[in-house]
Amino acid sequence: MTDLPTLPDGRHLTAPLPRLASYTHEDRDAKGLRAFRDGDGRPQVPVHFTAVEMVSMHRALLLHAPRGGGKTVLAEALHAGLMGERLGSTADNLTRLCRPAIRNAEGTRLPQLWDAGLLLPRLSAPGAGRAALAAAAAAGEPVLLILDALEREPDPSGLIRAAMDWLAGSEASHLLILCESGALETLHLHPDLRSHALLPLPRAERAAALAALAAADPVTEAWMQPGLWAASLAAGRALNLSQAAALPIAAPWLQDARDAEALAALPPETVVTQALTDPPRWRGPLALLV
Repeated sequence: MTDLPTLPDGRHLTAPLPRLASYTHEDRDAKGLRAFRDGDGRPQVPVHFTAVEMVSMHRALLLHAPRGGGKTVLAEALHAGLMGERLGSTADNLTRLCRPAIRNAEGTRLPQLWDAGLLLPRLSAPGAGRAALAAAAAAGEPVLLILDALEREPDPSGLIRAAMDWLAGSEASHLLILCESGALETLHLHPDLRSHALLPLPRAERAAALAALAAADPVTEAWMQPGLWAASLAAGRALNLSQAAALPIAAPWLQDARDAEALAALPPETVVTQALTDPPRWRGPLALLV
């Protein structure tokens, strides 16, 4: 599994933090129309579903987040939890995967529910979604197919169509697609594919994870993307994206920020020429630069 956040003294978290999706209990109860006030007219506190619950609830789901948003960590945690449950592991299993999660900035904690059964997990390597789809089709039993890094596929929209065709003929299987938020505008999504954002980590969940290590959170923001939070923990101080990019951290998610810093030092005409050589490659850095 991807390395877990580490403190300056070398200690690290023992498990990935539960992740929240942008879909809330209020969204579900209102059938997609948010009820912003309770019966007394007071604003409601949103209670978010977790990513794990969303995968359980919806057979076809796309979750998106920016680079450093923890998509691969989530994919690996789902794979490890289901596979460990099937193998009788006491370290990785559904109980660990579905431990109680804090659901909002106010700190509401609820158990997580998994109702999809003991699916066989199949996780794609970046750019190898077709191979993972073929493995899922040959499994002979209900599968959770996890297509990570969709934006790195040669034909992402075509892969979505093929995966949805497979799902239509594979009763009880589930599909989870993970991709960068910035890539959504270039995709052709299937009408039966639910799409939601993967939220940053709330402060209360971060504090609870660090309490087990008797450590304090150097970050005061109410919400923080996992990658930047991990970099801040390792540095022992709160970092912004530019500061993290300047550190010798071997993290692929920082490449856009480093490229944006490099573009900032170039004349505008050169930036345009550079961007036109490979638009998908420079889309993220340009967005940060702007």
